[in-house]
Amino acid sequence: MSSRTKLLSLIITLCFACTSFLLSFRLLQSSPAISWELNKIYEYIPIQQTSQSLEYNITKQDVQNLFLLWNDALHKSPKAVAERYTQDAVLLGTVSDAPRTNPQEIENYFETFLKMNPNCTIIESHVTIGKDWCEDVGIYEFALLRNGTKDIVRARYTFVYVYQDGEWKIHHHHSSFMPESSNVRQDNTASTPQQQSLQSGPMNVTIVMTKARRDRLGSNVGRPFNLMAYAQCKGYNFCVLEGRIGLGDVFHFPICPSDIYDSQPTIGSMFEVNVTQSGIYNFHGNDNAMFQELGMTDIQCLLSPQLRQRWRNMILSAEAYQDEKSIASQYLFQNKNATKIVVHIRRGDVPKKRKAFFVKDETYVEAIRHLRNKLISKGRVPEVHIFSEEHGDTNWTAYDNLADYIHLAPQMNQVEEQKSDMELNLRDWRHFIEADVLIAGPGMYSRIASYARDDPDEVTGLPLTLSPCRMGRNECNSNMQRDFSEIYIAYDANNPSHLEFLNLPSAWDENATKENRIEAASNSTESSFYILPYMDSPTEREYIQRIQSTYMKQKHNQTEKRYISMSLYGNDTKYVDGAIENLKLQPTYFPGWTIRIYASPSYPTKLLDRLKSYGAEVVQPPSFLVNGTFYAMFWRFLIHDDPHVDRWISRDSDSRLNARDYFAVEEWIESGKGSHTVRDHPNHYIFVNGGLWGSTKGSIFSNGNTNMTNAIQSFLGKCDKEWGCDNWFLQEEIWPRIKNDQLGHDAFRCEKKPNSIGFPTPRDKNGQFVGQVFSVPDNQPRMKETRPILDGPVNPKCDRQRIEEQN
Repeated sequence: MSSRTKLLSLIITLCFACTSFLLSFRLLQSSPAISWELNKIYEYIPIQQTSQSLEYNITKQDVQNLFLLWNDALHKSPKAVAERYTQDAVLLGTVSDAPRTNPQEIENYFETFLKMNPNCTIIESHVTIGKDWCEDVGIYEFALLRNGTKDIVRARYTFVYVYQDGEWKIHHHHSSFMPESSNVRQDNTASTPQQQSLQSGPMNVTIVMTKARRDRLGSNVGRPFNLMAYAQCKGYNFCVLEGRIGLGDVFHFPICPSDIYDSQPTIGSMFEVNVTQSGIYNFHGNDNAMFQELGMTDIQCLLSPQLRQRWRNMILSAEAYQDEKSIASQYLFQNKNATKIVVHIRRGDVPKKRKAFFVKDETYVEAIRHLRNKLISKGRVPEVHIFSEEHGDTNWTAYDNLADYIHLAPQMNQVEEQKSDMELNLRDWRHFIEADVLIAGPGMYSRIASYARDDPDEVTGLPLTLSPCRMGRNECNSNMQRDFSEIYIAYDANNPSHLEFLNLPSAWDENATKENRIEAASNSTESSFYILPYMDSPTEREYIQRIQSTYMKQKHNQTEKRYISMSLYGNDTKYVDGAIENLKLQPTYFPGWTIRIYASPSYPTKLLDRLKSYGAEVVQPPSFLVNGTFYAMFWRFLIHDDPHVDRWISRDSDSRLNARDYFAVEEWIESGKGSHTVRDHPNHYIFVNGGLWGSTKGSIFSNGNTNMTNAIQSFLGKCDKEWGCDNWFLQEEIWPRIKNDQLGHDAFRCEKKPNSIGFPTPRDKNGQFVGQVFSVPDNQPRMKETRPILDGPVNPKCDRQRIEEQN
């Protein structure tokens, strides 16, 4: 065989191998039955380079909520759907044989698909979460309107999401008919037992909203929301007639096709006639009949977690928030450390004679006073915002010394002012949703936002949503007042300052002791949270509950990339095993953070893979810092030069992360200071300890030609001893740069160290401290270092808890 023939044969063989691999990869992506193979592929072919790879904290529920964003886009436009996919995504659609591999092809696919007015429901979901990717595999059903007939199409799906451009997007989407013969059917049977309980029978029913008032958006938006929720529970279709202001272009409610009345017969008015046959039922605005029917519908169905999350997304995704010139973009909360109380006082369109809607100022004054005092007694700083109208019967001086800010809207109900009117309402709703405490006024305006709020957790009692209602008139249980939280301010109409708080969470209970709340926290703390036996106590579990609760509230708005940096070298098991212990503790005590380990190049691949399996980001140090054991102690500082890192802390792998550490770091974040230093033991006497400090991007070196790497490289020649050279470097080179822009937490010498205070939490009885060294495998601290904590004196100037008690 000639050389040319051999070469041609080799090329053909390689092409065949590549083709086989690609076909196998597509098969793996599209088959839930062997989805575990997908994990293997993504493990060895990462979407991003390791040096830039981040561990994004996303839960199973978060992954399932990504589907809601895609399903919402189906009600907007083909372009909106295509924007849910990455630039190089692959779509294998249900109703097309051709793979779609770029944004234009994907948009073209949905131009055809959206003409069938699809609405999708997940029947079965199986989630897998990997590093920089996640996958949702299962079965879904489409409700499609074709030729006036509603068909139900069941299909298998695979969504693979990757983190791109600051959000999770679809990288691969495969959808295919079920292999059984009856994939498409008329909408005359329920798909699951849950749907059987929600559907009304073998009918194709469409609720058409025909009326939208040209005034403030309370009823205008509240009606379609209630109708959408009701239709979902009953298994009906729902749409809004085109042209209803704001409902389609702002909130993206489903818009009726222009020929809807040609495709189905009109039966009558919704809630005014019995639904006995297929067809269109118009809703013209009979609120009383609607609320009466809603009152007989399961509240958990009407306000399911999925619907509430969808509604929250529909409000907060309004484009007006991104327009700096829009009223909606105004952010009114001032103190990020305060507990925000928002009170909606309905006045402008409600005269005193409308007693069901006019809640007197005395009631609001007493309610605000009670909540302020309660928060202050818990050591919290309240920030009270009142939202109302500048027209109406109100004595605003009654709120002096109670309300920090009062926002009064002008009277805007003319057609030419509706754009500003809508933007103003969007601004208010954003604050209603994000408030820690919301007192929702009577009527729909503030209740719209309350539907998008979370339930209060057991320890903090936040977020709290309260609704006013009159005593003795069954208003607190009426259909107009009923909501998912059922937490009320009941007031006496004859004595409006006399009120009772009904169904408050135990955290707000006057009779609930701290021990009760600690026990509740201990019982509610998930067993999946890893806690060392030495640290475990009711107080520690209460701290963990506070940490997790804070994280859940902040994670959607928190954009900083936060890291815990460690050096790992040598053969002592207390360092390697200690690093793994910290990797297991990180989700408990520092959720949302990533542990980066600068690991010795001599470590075997098997060990590095083990660290990665626990979520570590493993980086090898530069060659100039490899020689010499003491060089390794500098590795963890190199993270400061990574442009992808916004905030970082340096910790020793033989110490353990704990709650005391977390709350000190949180206080540093809230302070706005560039750097952080920690001294929590009598031996922590120097300004900066190598494993007890942290900083933020760009906060140390003002000279553009100097960075951490250069500073270390220049300093190495000064080291005449191995032990402690990293600390020497920190005192000589780093401390002078950060001392005026750092917050120090010091338990023993706070009055002697610049910008230093005591720790925000009291020390546990077991004497644990930040930087405490642990042995392995028993995970117990070295008592020779703990004994000075247990036996030694406490500096009263640094004991913040004792100072607060004395004051």
